[in-house]
Amino acid sequence: MSRYPFNDGIEEFLSRSFNDSDEQSVDKGRNSLQNIGRILHLLKEKGVIQSDNPARMVPNDIRCFVEERRSGDVSESTISRDLSYLDDYLQFHDNSSVEEYLEGLRIRNLEERKESSKKALRKIFLHNSKDVKGSHLVKAYAFVMLAIVFNIHPDMLRKAMLRNAFENGCVNNYRIRFIDRSGMEKDELLDLNRLPVIGRYIDQTYLLGFVNSTPRPLFPSSNPLFDYISPDESRELKHQVEEDIGLSFDYVQCTEIYLDMLEDDSPVQRNRPALKGIWMPPIRRRSLFDRLLGR
Repeated sequence: MSRYPFNDGIEEFLSRSFNDSDEQSVDKGRNSLQNIGRILHLLKEKGVIQSDNPARMVPNDIRCFVEERRSGDVSESTISRDLSYLDDYLQFHDNSSVEEYLEGLRIRNLEERKESSKKALRKIFLHNSKDVKGSHLVKAYAFVMLAIVFNIHPDMLRKAMLRNAFENGCVNNYRIRFIDRSGMEKDELLDLNRLPVIGRYIDQTYLLGFVNSTPRPLFPSSNPLFDYISPDESRELKHQVEEDIGLSFDYVQCTEIYLDMLEDDSPVQRNRPALKGIWMPPIRRRSLFDRLLGR
């Protein structure tokens, strides 16, 4: 084996993998692999990686290669292209280290996003139980809370309808009609005692117009040509909440965490196919709000 083991099999790999490609594609593949091999050889010489032999490289070597590329201000698209070439070349040598590295990275990113969503959910509930300053934030928190609690896709939530049912002698008996993530139409009660920020949002939105039994857009557009806020506006509402709490979050993960906490609080809830209204644990037990707020 030569001093540069990474380069030893490049021509054979190209002849088998690029046999139907034009010469330009072959040259591009050769140049990319030779450049990757040069970087790996330097890392091996410095003792950063254990091997630059394509049959012996391990996921940690791939991680070191990626970090080296990023330290040189190489674009993510170029790094992604390099990993694609490197994966194909290592697979040719029966080595799946690139795939193992990417899978480990995906799991770590998922865990980090879940942890961030868990912290964010606590802060979102904390802000819901306190006064939110500014009408724009009241709207943003109302949108985010509804998306999480009722598990509504943001694009469906922006088209949700609001009506006042006037049931059981209640004046502010608001119900929300929407399409859930499974494509089913739902009509759910809004418990404004437990989600006060939504009540504030409704009051500020319909300050001069009483909500009656006729459904009206819950998030109406400020543009008279449209009924609802745009997808960009709905994304901006999420961004405003993330900026306010200083954390990013994922809607689906927040909903999963929320529902898991409900199931943990009451075995009766575990077999329920979907939430009806906004269920909370019995008063005699430590409430979901208490657990989210760390009380």
